[in-house]
Amino acid sequence: MRIPKRVLLPAVLIIAISLIAIHINATIERITLLSGKIGQLESRIEVLEGKVRILEHPLIPAIGFTFLSRLEDMDALQSVCSDGTYFYNVGPGNDPLTKRPFAWTLYKRNMDGSLIQKLENANDYGTHVLQINGVFEKDGLLYVGGFANYSGPPFYGYIKVFRASCLSYLEEHAVKNYSCEGAVWHNNKWWVFYTDWGYISTYSEKWNFLADYQLTDQYPLIAPNGMIWLDDYMYLNNHEDQRNVGNPRQTLDCYYWTGSGFEFITSLDRPTPECTQGIYKEPNEDIIWWAEKNGGGQGIHNIVKSTIEHS
Repeated sequence: MRIPKRVLLPAVLIIAISLIAIHINATIERITLLSGKIGQLESRIEVLEGKVRILEHPLIPAIGFTFLSRLEDMDALQSVCSDGTYFYNVGPGNDPLTKRPFAWTLYKRNMDGSLIQKLENANDYGTHVLQINGVFEKDGLLYVGGFANYSGPPFYGYIKVFRASCLSYLEEHAVKNYSCEGAVWHNNKWWVFYTDWGYISTYSEKWNFLADYQLTDQYPLIAPNGMIWLDDYMYLNNHEDQRNVGNPRQTLDCYYWTGSGFEFITSLDRPTPECTQGIYKEPNEDIIWWAEKNGGGQGIHNIVKSTIEHS
């Protein structure tokens, strides 16, 4: 008898797992009871909030990250991205006498980390925002997330757009009223993420709202601070433990996009414990750049390079 590609579980196993689930407290986060791989598929059985789920998805493209190198003192307090020729990062400023606990400065650097240009008080362009966060480059423009009210809610999220060539301000787009961390262009739409909201909001190329998609877990268990996509897998980097953020799990979380929603897959370690901020993948390369935050807003913040460990 030919074994089908999909995983067929014996009825007795399903019954046994269901009985186990009855005795598991419904408030428990998640238990994986069985997982395995067949060909290019991975399947697992989970108990989530007392309910049994059978999940099947393609093998995840990244199962870990290996540290390669570090550019030190780059003021990468919040984020980093690259267009292959230059780095762009968000930080608090270079002068120790004027550094403040929030991020206001947009930087352009050579790939060796040397500074080309910086735009101070980038948060004041367009609608004033208290803080700017993630940065993403697309077609010569920088898309920078931010929010306008630290004492909220509501927080009034924005995506501000700057020209990568000279860091001049172009325009802004209002998004959801949460602590907007940034946006990533993937599969012909913008995916916007928030530290304090367990949803991803999507927008068209012209920034028309499309839909919101709920994540399996919610704030403060998660607090997304960076995003990359690998095929149909979204990787969200959680904020470090902090009084005003809470205590999110200190991991990079992987979700599978089903075409209509997200399924949580696994949590992965980061290349260093301080890589808790923005992340960026070099197109067509197995290279990830990480904003490494050290010592809070007054610390020394680096850019870390890692490679991807595949399934």
